[in-house]
Amino acid sequence: MRFHLRFFIHCSFIILLFGGVSSFYAQQAINPVYGKQSNALVKLLEKFHYNPPVFDKVFSEKVYLKFIHQLDPRGLYLTLEDLRVLNEYKNKLDDEVGNCSPYFLDVATRTFRAKLQSTDTLVSQMLRKPTDFAFTDTIFYTKSDSITYTANEKGLQRRWRRYLKYEVLVNLYTAEDSDKVNPFSLEVKDLLKKEPVVRAKILRNTQRKIRRILNHPDGFENFIATEYLNAIASSYDPHTEFFSDSGKNEFVSELSSDEYSFGISLEENENGDPEITHLVPGGAAWKSNLLNDGDILLKIKTLLPSVHDLPFTDITQVLEILGFKANKNLELTVRKRNGQIRTVQLEKTRVRSDENAIKSYLLNGEKKIGYISLPSFYTEWGTSSPLGCANDVAKEIIKLQEEHIDGLILDLRSNGGGSVYEAIGLAGLFIDEGPISVFKERNAKPQLLKDMNRGTAYDGPLLVMVNGMSASASELFAGGIQDYNRGLIVGSATYGKASGQTIFPVDSIYSFPELFSGSCVPGKADQGKMGYAKITVEKFYNLHDGSHQLRGIKPDVALPDPFYYNAYRESFLPGALPNDSVYKKVIFHPFPPLPISELSFRSAGRLKKNKSFLSFHQLNDSLQYIQQKEGMLILKPENYRREEKKSHQLTEAMEKLQSESTGMFKAENNSYEEQLLGMDSYSKEANALVLQNLQKDIFLGEAFNIIGDLISLHNK
Repeated sequence: MRFHLRFFIHCSFIILLFGGVSSFYAQQAINPVYGKQSNALVKLLEKFHYNPPVFDKVFSEKVYLKFIHQLDPRGLYLTLEDLRVLNEYKNKLDDEVGNCSPYFLDVATRTFRAKLQSTDTLVSQMLRKPTDFAFTDTIFYTKSDSITYTANEKGLQRRWRRYLKYEVLVNLYTAEDSDKVNPFSLEVKDLLKKEPVVRAKILRNTQRKIRRILNHPDGFENFIATEYLNAIASSYDPHTEFFSDSGKNEFVSELSSDEYSFGISLEENENGDPEITHLVPGGAAWKSNLLNDGDILLKIKTLLPSVHDLPFTDITQVLEILGFKANKNLELTVRKRNGQIRTVQLEKTRVRSDENAIKSYLLNGEKKIGYISLPSFYTEWGTSSPLGCANDVAKEIIKLQEEHIDGLILDLRSNGGGSVYEAIGLAGLFIDEGPISVFKERNAKPQLLKDMNRGTAYDGPLLVMVNGMSASASELFAGGIQDYNRGLIVGSATYGKASGQTIFPVDSIYSFPELFSGSCVPGKADQGKMGYAKITVEKFYNLHDGSHQLRGIKPDVALPDPFYYNAYRESFLPGALPNDSVYKKVIFHPFPPLPISELSFRSAGRLKKNKSFLSFHQLNDSLQYIQQKEGMLILKPENYRREEKKSHQLTEAMEKLQSESTGMFKAENNSYEEQLLGMDSYSKEANALVLQNLQKDIFLGEAFNIIGDLISLHNK
């Protein structure tokens, strides 16, 4: 919905007022560790990054602006008076890093702490009074991602007044589970009865967000230092990141397979929201087939009953809710990366390490088609003989072949990637021995990624479903299948990430002592305290020399991308690596060309007559127009309702459209799974929901038709 997009408050006042630069900062103690940490990080990046930029004055400003944006992405804390102090360092960060100096970080830390504290007081004062809708305030919806700053504290107060008024309106018009009437249908006087409750909620959440930063578990200084170091790392490219020790542990951790859990790992994103970073293969969240990495948790409803609104909720509190033993069942409301809101019911389960995380299904219609959904390319890290998703898919293929399927659909929609070697192994299930992709490291010759195993697990008709959120390893796999003409790629252009990352301990750069001198020479106390860096070290190319970087994999048969008006692909990320090509002589033996033109013609003809897809296009076009429209919003209930009601109705219609049965097939379990379901009541209930969702998937319905056409054309 529209209010989920970032908006920026219009400022019409002239920026003229500046305060004097205080000498207070220079008199304070400075922690020298941060200076050494930034120096070691940059040297590590310079040595291992695929295409490291020169850390000069221009790059210094890029890092500076990214850092300020991370701290204050909406211009709600810092003013131009504050930035006048910080701007002294804008083009000096290269010198600071080179000299292991943490002066800028010290100034930024003290400035931001003071601003958070004063803002906490300001917000408390504002929200303890009823919202004054009689006074006319306005904001501007804009597509720009640039930040505007107020001139001084008075301007900042005006901005907060507008921002909080907007938040009150958003919450007033957001339906709660207890609401019996759609808020958009209420009279303003009835709607405003909820204003005190809404205002108290916003006060609680806003204060919680501010105080969570001020009282960060790693310490406020370490939090700011981590933001600064990540600004340096992510300025190299969007997928290069810095992690503190605790952040790294969260990034690579998987929930225990020996305990009951919902199978979700969470991290706090840059906006302070709980974001799903990992689904445990085989866990309840994974099996729901509705959740993905990158989903934002908006609400948790437990069966006690209790509803927890999650934006700005401390991540530790969210984890406590999920881990609380009494909460065996819950309902999650999430916002997908494409803006869609989903509600999912989960029950805690014990995830066993020997359990197959992948489940296969049968789609019975004019043809009997096997279906396997793969949300990510997981693997058993750290083992000599990893048995990950490729092995699990192979097991499911065996079960499906016993059902005498006519074809197979492998669903990689919203699969954000994972292990490259699992992607290669998965491709090897469908082709004989041979190269799958080309990769190139910095200053090295291109090399081949090969499937080394002879033979295939499945040689029948194959269709691979993708969308704009199919990324990285998903694209590598889809590209290999496409190069070999082994199967049809169906859907929309993929995300466009053709790079690989490796995690390094930052202090591993100390293995090269010749790189350090003077005050930057590490001591024993520095070892093990420098954090970690995820660094882009390689790029991938298809077997015809090209790359899907930025462009994505172009499907053989195109289907519209759900919520295509949202800009969430690699090409929209600032600093993304460019698309290029390499030369590498590759010998491989593709299958005969597939009848793509005929299949596309038949599919397009069906879509033109399909009422669901026609409605889908109309809704998407309308939402796109609304989302991209710029203009002023008067912050009064009647104006907000008039402006947002249409967007609300369109979004509801879009969600309803995706809840209607396609009628193309009946989704069923394979015989092996059917026997297991009789032993577990929860699994049986959850399974019924998955089958129901498959039958409502209009995109899967058309994929079923396409592979049916492929089989028919092949038989001719």
